[in-house]
Amino acid sequence: MSLWSGILFYVLSNALIGIPMLAYGDRNRDTIAGGHVFLLLYIFLSHCSLSAGKGIAIFLLTGEITGAVDYFGATFFTLIINIIVCCVLQMRNGLICDMRYYFTDTEGEGNGNGRN
Repeated sequence: MSLWSGILFYVLSNALIGIPMLAYGDRNRDTIAGGHVFLLLYIFLSHCSLSAGKGIAIFLLTGEITGAVDYFGATFFTLIINIIVCCVLQMRNGLICDMRYYFTDTEGEGNGNGRN
């Protein structure tokens, strides 16, 4: 793969990972961590977006139309491990949180600089 093809592959294939972030918007992401269904949907949507991006990049570079399916299948074990790890982290309250809201909430506590 040439340098420009490699750059196109990584930039284009990873560009679609922003879809879940854009779809969720500027809301408090603690709701994702609060419910099992929301967390699993967010992880699955992120994985599908990445697979679609890789598939589009592979199609543009090689002309193969099975790139997204091949990538999804090749990384399915990683998807399952991600789901297991996130579900284990979700069992402990506060391990998965929206850091922006966490720091905003803690600024009003303690000595005013966000640190106790």
